[in-house]
Amino acid sequence: FREVENLANLDPNLTDVSCNINVFKNLLDWPLDFIFPVIDVFRLAIRNDQLVKLLSEEGLIEALFNWLVATTASNVTKSAANHMLACRVCANLFLTNHGRDIVRRFSDRIIAVAMDNYASSNRNGELAHSASLSNLALYISRCQGDETDNELISTVVLSIAELLCQHKVDDSLVRLLTALGTLGSGSPVYKALIVSQDDLVSTIRVVGQTGGDNVSQTVKELLDHLQS
Repeated sequence: FREVENLANLDPNLTDVSCNINVFKNLLDWPLDFIFPVIDVFRLAIRNDQLVKLLSEEGLIEALFNWLVATTASNVTKSAANHMLACRVCANLFLTNHGRDIVRRFSDRIIAVAMDNYASSNRNGELAHSASLSNLALYISRCQGDETDNELISTVVLSIAELLCQHKVDDSLVRLLTALGTLGSGSPVYKALIVSQDDLVSTIRVVGQTGGDNVSQTVKELLDHLQS
């Protein structure tokens, strides 16, 4: 357990992290019904850019994403809590250079997990999924430039449009609306794409009328920006 503790407490700035790879591999085989603390170890460990680089070089990123999806299956103990932490693992990937490259490569997985689990998530899970999409929107808006980005933007926008009708928590709704604002600010092309979705704009207006004060203010600012 000392090696696991060392992995959880890994200094984000440490460069020699090769000794941690085998520990990471072994934890991927941990029984799923007792996996919650292991997800938390991964959440902390991947703040180290060199570890993420080595995981990619060892071909373990695909295994990690498959594993994260498996931990959220409905028949797994504490699957709702696993949802939340799995999203936070993805969120921490945005903190490092190599992690952001991985997020770009596996963006379809991040979106799929949010779409598949958002409606059935508890409050914390819903917030985590909305944060994942918001982080993804921020990252893409900063890395705009090619046709692939435009395709991904379209997928993110349509996904958010669907989730706006499924929210149970105003805070998660604000995150989704903020993600749209982030994309709209990133490029005139992205802004035009959002505005062209008539159903989406109508939905934004509806949630602005039915949500709390924070939601209403966010909707007002978003619509003002999109119409400017």
